[in-house]
Formats: sequence, structure tokens, C-alpha cells
Amino acid sequence: MLKQLTTEEKSEGPLEHALKVRNALAQSNYARFFKLYREAPNMGGSLIDVFIDKIRLLALRNLAVGFVATGLDLAHITITLAFRNQEESEKFIRDLGCIITVTQDGQMKKMDCRSSIIPLRKAPLKVRRSVK
Repeated sequence: MLKQLTTEEKSEGPLEHALKVRNALAQSNYARFFKLYREAPNMGGSLIDVFIDKIRLLALRNLAVGFVATGLDLAHITITLAFRNQEESEKFIRDLGCIITVTQDGQMKKMDCRSSIIPLRKAPLKVRRSVK
């Protein structure tokens, strides 16, 4: 079907965005995917909401490996994975079985990546919430 599209059709707003989303997922470029999710035209964001939890889990698995030594700031996760607020991201992470710690000064919450890698690997890749 993609081969049948003309260059002009591929450059139209919503279709161009959809192709960029497809490419970001095909390349496992999660940063690009979440950027595109935030700026989705029309009702594109609602369509992505159907499978966003799966993509967040895949991205979180990669982040946990990269930050195993230091842990990962919950505010960073919230922004990077396009959550609406920190409470939503914390609930998502806790539901996966990840460990969240508070820094000694009590100022920042962090995901303990070393303790969370195994629960993240065991978490099923499925959509967990209903479409709103």
C-alpha cells in the first residue's frame, strides 16, 4: 500500500506524520516517536494511545540498561516518555514492578534501574488500558 502512494500524497500533513511515526518505530527511535506523539495532528494522538504503553515499556527497558549505575530521574521519564504528569508516570512504573526511590535530600524520585531491569524484562508487551 505504501508503494502505491505518490510523492505528493506522502507529503500531505497527517499522512506525512503517520509515515514519520512508522519510521521512528521501525528504527526503534523512541525519542523521535514520543516527539511525534506530542505533536500529532488531528486525532493522531488518540490513535497512538491504543499502543503507547507498549512503546513506553520498550523505551523504558532501554533506558534502564543505560542508567543502571545512576538510576533514572522520574521527572526525566515523565518528559521523555510523554506522560501527562509525574503521578501518571510513577503509577505506570510501579505497575510494571519497578522500584522507585527518593534521594537522601527528599527532593527527587528516581527509578532504581538495577532493581527494575528484571521486572521490565518480564513485563508483558500488551496494551494494558482501555481507549478513552
